[in-house]
Amino acid sequence: MLAYRKDERNQGRRPNLCFITTDFMRVGALQQLERFGDIMSYNVLKAEKTEDLKVLYDENKDNMDAIFIDTSGCSPNDATHLAQMKLLLDIPQMNPDIYLAVTASSKARDLENIFKNYEPFGYNSVIITKSDESLQYGNVISVLHKKHKAVSYITNGQNVTQDLRQASIVDFLIRLEGFDIDRQHIEGKFGGK
Repeated sequence: MLAYRKDERNQGRRPNLCFITTDFMRVGALQQLERFGDIMSYNVLKAEKTEDLKVLYDENKDNMDAIFIDTSGCSPNDATHLAQMKLLLDIPQMNPDIYLAVTASSKARDLENIFKNYEPFGYNSVIITKSDESLQYGNVISVLHKKHKAVSYITNGQNVTQDLRQASIVDFLIRLEGFDIDRQHIEGKFGGK
C-alpha cells in the first residue's frame, strides 16, 4: 500500500519528492526502495514507529511536492498487522491519497477479500502491478466495478522509471477475452484516456 501527499506547486520543474519506508518486515524491502531512490536521485527515509513517521512528515511537508510512504506488504488476512499499519499511518493533518496495490493475476475472490480488508484505510484508488504477467484483467475489472474503485496506475515490469504508467481505457479494452480487438480503432477512439 502507498500513502501519497501531493502539492500542485511544481509547475514544470523537477518535483521535490520524499520517500519514506515503514517496511522492515520483508527481506530486502529497504534495499529495494533505496535502489529505487538511487535510480531516481531521491533520498529514502526510514520510519519504524508512528512517532518517527510524524517527525519525518513534519520535517518534509512544507518543502516537498509529494511524500510517498511505502508500507509493508502483508497478508490481507493478518488483522493484527493491518491494525498496526493503520495506527502507523494515523498522523493528524496528513490527509494522504492512499493507493492499494494489487496484482493483475489475482483471483476475483482474493481481490474482493483484499479490497474489503483494506477498506478501513480509505484508499482512493488502485495500482495494478505485474500486468506483464497476466494476459487478462477480467477479475480485476469485475471487482473494481463491484467495489466502485478506480485504477490510477499500472505497472508492467521491473524497470521502475519506465514501467509505471497512468491507467487508460485502452489498457483494459485490449485485454478483454472473447472479443475481436481492433487496437488501432480503440486507440483512435479513446487515445490515452
